[in-house]
Amino acid sequence: MHNALNLNTSKDTDNYYICEVTTPEEAKRASDFLLSQESFDARLTPGEEEDARNHPLLSLREEKSRYWYMENERGEIIAVNGVKEDEHKNNGYIGAFLAVSKRCRNKGIAARMFDIMLDFIRDKGGRYLLIDTSDRDEYKTIRYFLKARGFQQVGYFPEYYYPGEGTYWYYKKMDDLVL
Repeated sequence: MHNALNLNTSKDTDNYYICEVTTPEEAKRASDFLLSQESFDARLTPGEEEDARNHPLLSLREEKSRYWYMENERGEIIAVNGVKEDEHKNNGYIGAFLAVSKRCRNKGIAARMFDIMLDFIRDKGGRYLLIDTSDRDEYKTIRYFLKARGFQQVGYFPEYYYPGEGTYWYYKKMDDLVL
């Protein structure tokens, strides 16, 4: 384990550790977390389920894709983050997943995972990062987080995920990122 992050609160005295997914076993654990009831507040689309099931493992063979997970001292995964190069293969990146366990939110975990992802993109010479997120109220926090980091909303697509659930797209050039 590396990048130890101690996030003690009055209710939780665990130490949390961020690890890069480097083995098929870790990829399976990351996938299992993404597909669990602990990860997202809304149901995933069939395509998102397929990506959550397959992409952490596929990323092991892709130079410009990575996943990280955070676990507690008991070895339980409490967060997963992933990124991949976009389909044009021109050093643009797409946020794949960022999920924090419902019982561990509001402790700075997403911010720490996000920073590690940004470091990876910079190290790869990434030009930009594009992130999509639901328009549901449960996802307001991530929208505020992205805006605070200097991301610009560049699109809105109503009914994108399901009837009644649209998506916002956020974009940021890597040389403009606010940490």
